[in-house]
Formats: sequence, C-alpha cells, structure tokens
Amino acid sequence: MVLSELEKQRLKNIERNKKALQEFQLREASNLAFEEGKSNKGSQNNATLGVSSSKSKRKANVDPPPRRIRNLRKHGINEEDRKKYLDTPVSDSAKPDKAENTRKEGELKAKDLIQNQQFDQALAVMQQFREISAGDLFDSDAPVKNKDIGELRSKMLDLVADERNIKIIPERITTMCFHPSESKTIVFAGDKVGNVSLWDASMEEDKGLISFNFHSRNITNIVFDRNESQKVFTSSHDQSIRVLDLEHQKSSEICVLDGDESNGITDCHISGNTMYYSTLSGLLGRQDLREKPSIKHKTLTLSAKKIGGFSINPANDFQIATASLDRTMKIWDLRNPPAADYDYDYSALITGVYNSRLSISSTSWNNANQIVCNGYDNTINIFDVDNLLDTPIVKTELSIEPKIEKDSEPSIEEIQPEASYVSLEPKVRLQHNCQTGRWVTILKSRWQEMPKDGINKFIIGNMSRFADAFVGNGEQVAHLSTDQMTAVPAACSFHRSENWVVGGNSSGKVYLWTNEKLTDTQ
Repeated sequence: MVLSELEKQRLKNIERNKKALQEFQLREASNLAFEEGKSNKGSQNNATLGVSSSKSKRKANVDPPPRRIRNLRKHGINEEDRKKYLDTPVSDSAKPDKAENTRKEGELKAKDLIQNQQFDQALAVMQQFREISAGDLFDSDAPVKNKDIGELRSKMLDLVADERNIKIIPERITTMCFHPSESKTIVFAGDKVGNVSLWDASMEEDKGLISFNFHSRNITNIVFDRNESQKVFTSSHDQSIRVLDLEHQKSSEICVLDGDESNGITDCHISGNTMYYSTLSGLLGRQDLREKPSIKHKTLTLSAKKIGGFSINPANDFQIATASLDRTMKIWDLRNPPAADYDYDYSALITGVYNSRLSISSTSWNNANQIVCNGYDNTINIFDVDNLLDTPIVKTELSIEPKIEKDSEPSIEEIQPEASYVSLEPKVRLQHNCQTGRWVTILKSRWQEMPKDGINKFIIGNMSRFADAFVGNGEQVAHLSTDQMTAVPAACSFHRSENWVVGGNSSGKVYLWTNEKLTDTQ
C-alpha cells in the first residue's frame, strides 16, 4: 500500500511523541520510587528504635494521602491524567466493607443475595426446580423396607404398555376409568365437549371403539354401580348426571339442576342407592337412584367457591372430603345437618380442615382411612384420618334470621356455621408439579378402589409425560411411560382391583399398561 506524504508525516509525529512520553514517564517513575523508598526506610528505623517522630504523629490527624501508582507505563497515563489521579484522595467507597466479612443471620431473601442484580435471570433458573416432581427421581433399584411393596414395584415394572397409540375420543380427555370387569380390559373416557367413549382394548384397533354424545359440556367423572356394572354414570358441566345402560342400550337422566352455569356438576360418586355430586357454586347434592329425576334437590352449601372434587369414606358414607377453590380440604359429617324451613339444607358439620397455600384440585379416600389430595401448591399430601371419628363434634345452629321469606336464599356468610374441628396435617408430603396450564387437564390423584393385592396405591399424571404410582407411606412403585407418549397423560386411573393403569392426553389418545399384550398386532 502506497502512503501519501501526509500519512508519512503523521506516522513520524506519532513515533516522536511516543519516545518523548516514555522518557518522561521513566523519569517520573524513578523519582516516585526513590521518594517512597526513602520514606519507608525512615519509618522502619524509627519503629526499630522505639522512637515516635513528631512527623508520624502529625500524619494521624491529616487527610489520607493521595493515591500513588508506580507502573505508569503499564497503565498508559499521560501528564494531565497523572496529576488528576495523584490529587484524588482515597474515598470511603474504595475501602473494603467490613459488613462483607460479617456472618449473615436470620432469614434472607434470594433477591438480596444474588450478585450483580441478575435476579430475573436467577429466578428463571430457580423456578425450574418447581417443575420437578418426586416421581422424576424414581429409582427402580432403590431398597424398600417392606417386602410386599418391593414385590408390587417389581410387578408394576413388568407391566406391558399398549403400543397402538390409539385416539379414542375427539377432544381433550378430562376423565378416564376402567370398567370393573377383570376378564376384559374395557376403558371409558370423557372429553371437554361432552363425548363419552368406550374402548374394548382386547379387540383389534378401532373394532372395539364406541362413542356417545349425550352431554353438551365437559365430562367431569365416570363411575359405576358396584351392583350393576352394566350401568355407566356420567356427570358434566351441563348441570346433569346421566346413566348409560349398556344392556338395554339407552341413556337416561338421573339428575338435572336448574339455574345458570354456576350449577355445573364437578364430580359425582355413588354410595349404596345414593348419588352424591358437587357443583361449581360450592354445593353438595344427593339424589336417591330409586326416585324419579327431579329438578329440585336438597343440597348442602359447603363452600363459597367451586368444589373441584370430593370423595366418600368407603367405611362411613356420612363422611366426605371436599377439595375447593377456597384453598381448603374439609372433612364433613353429614349426619343430622342443621335444618331450616327452606327447600334446601344449608351446610353440614366440619370435622377436619387442611389449609393449603393455593387451591386444592382433588381428594380421594381409601379403605384404610387415608385421604390423598393435590393442588396448585405443587404438593401431594397423604392424611391418616383413622381416629377422626373419635373427635367430639359440636352441633351448631344456623345464624340466619328466622323471618326470612321461604323463597329467598340466604347468603353463605349468613349460613356458615362455626363448628369445632381438627386442623389436619399431612402424614406424607410429596413434591409434584401440578401447574397444568390451560391446555392440559387438571391432575388428580386417585386411589385404587379395591386392590386385589391388599396394598393401597394411587396414580397421578406427571407433567414430564409419565404416570406415577405411590403407596400409602409415600413410596413410589411406578414411573410409567412409553415411546409413543408425546403428551402428558393427565387423566389417569387404576383398575378397580387389578394393577392396570390407563392415562389420557389432550389430543384424545390413551396410554394403557396391563399384565400382558392384549392383541397379536402389538
């Protein structure tokens, strides 16, 4: 590259200035080093002789000395910057803070401890741990204290997954269950728009698939009568409960609620000849299956907010446990509830309450008097309520005015009784991610109703695309998945007595685990 005369002259000036600056910096550095060495030597001699000079005493009362720097060439300091630097006294902010070396005590917030103020970035990292479930840490080789649980875990590990990856219902599956039959594997599913499907998994592909559409909104539960297994009961947000008679091939209404959408039915269960159901408005209703369907029903006001689900004590059907949007799980005694001169029964007696940080999604009660519940606080809680019946109950009267007209319904604040109850604490608490969001069905833990092996266990979907099974002491016995599982099996269920598991996802597909291959096409 050819340089112009102007560029050549500019380069010569740069070299000349560099040499002049280097010579100046070397002289200044030499003078500074000589002065500092001289002063240090004098102070060392005085300290050795035990003499305190008047000069050192005066220094104690003057301002701190200006900054000094030896290697000027290294830092590239010119004459003007050097003067500014040397004339600047050492500030307090440059001194080390003694608080940094002090031990921190008490409870500290993370945002006060994170360095460089990168709290948002750190929060994103820490929140990942909230998405971890206890089931994700399952170790199939971990030792177990109970021999029966060890055998159960081995059997669950040997379950065979159905590989057909079949879609049995059009929309997002909201509930699933097995037919009680032990001779055939029959699965029922309900979706968010009111479809109900029956799938005989022992038949090839779609040959055993039947779909019905007798509801108009979200199917909330599918249950069977123990004495009449040919009858399938379904509840829905369309304010109705219907029964499908497979033998006579017809569907009939069991219960129809009037009013607006707040009377949508959220759950249903059968005990004896009585159908129990809960609603979006916090009511619990009962319908005798031997009576004709009626629009008006006697209901119990149990919550000011939605009851997401409930369960009945298998040993005492007058005891129920409700999971509510009001962040509580309550246990109720339905015997002799407070009565009033209305078309409704108002409230019942509370025997136990568990308060959660966030809303509770479901409860399930097993035959060993254990209740499992889970909710949006990302925990699964197992309660032992075996001695709850021994708790003294204080019967209360309604606090409403007796002169209220019969056609008017008092508010919940007027009718809520103040009963004595037990504050429940979980016997076992497990970490479990329950943040399903909008497009995934709410996760619900459900006990196996009548386990043939005598071991109580429950199943729940895992947001990491697994189905997790636990026993009553919190030990995990299964962490089920398949290669075909591309979505969360949010709606999970055990067979009533066999150790079969089924799970349904948001696209209407099901995942099935049984003891053996069901067809030769797998």
